Amino acid sequence: MVPITRTEKMRTAAGIGIRKALRSYLWLLKLLLPISLATALLDYAGWLRKLDFLLEPVMAMLSLPSAAALPILIGMTAGVYGSIAAMAVLPFTVEEMTLITVFVLIAHNLPQEGLIQARSGIPFVKTTLARLAAAVLACLAVAWCLPPAEGSLVNAAAAGYATPLGDFLLTWVVEMLRLGVKILMIIVGVMLAIELMKAFDLIDRCVRLFAPFLKLLGLDQRAGMLWLTGVLFGLAYGG
Repeated sequence: MVPITRTEKMRTAAGIGIRKALRSYLWLLKLLLPISLATALLDYAGWLRKLDFLLEPVMAMLSLPSAAALPILIGMTAGVYGSIAAMAVLPFTVEEMTLITVFVLIAHNLPQEGLIQARSGIPFVKTTLARLAAAVLACLAVAWCLPPAEGSLVNAAAAGYATPLGDFLLTWVVEMLRLGVKILMIIVGVMLAIELMKAFDLIDRCVRLFAPFLKLLGLDQRAGMLWLTGVLFGLAYGG
């Protein structure tokens, strides 16, 4: 039997990685595009601003405008990419996007990940409340470190859109194309890295490398693969 060369391994792994990346990307688009379009249309129609009286007191605690509630809620239920899709079409400042990102990275995909954690013996309600509390505290800490806000871009656009709907939708399409290209590059890079690591047995080496740390956490080395996947890609994949 002719041994497989290093180049052939890399070529095969790259092909598998690209195919998986494209499948994942198409799945993500089915999630991102409807959420992004719905968010953009809600903002265009002024519906988000009609909820200011309800959302502003809560969001103000986190140094965020009321419109930030939408990407946060989407992130809590649909995951990080859904939150990104909503943020991409709302005019947040860099500081506001930073705070939203901090919150969502801690408290994202709560229903699905909470169920996975519950299967490991941790109560669903406790883990969800703990993540929400951690997200709020982290936002407060980061907000304290950020420079004072000079006025929200969302509030600056509150007068409504004078832009015709056709031009508004064209702008949305352009923004989604830019975002889509960035996400595609990230997914392809990640999938290529995973498949190359598999092809050259690097994942097993990483698990062995973290064996002392896993032991410290009280985890068997057999759970190392799931732990590593969960840490890198989230509980939804690791579980």
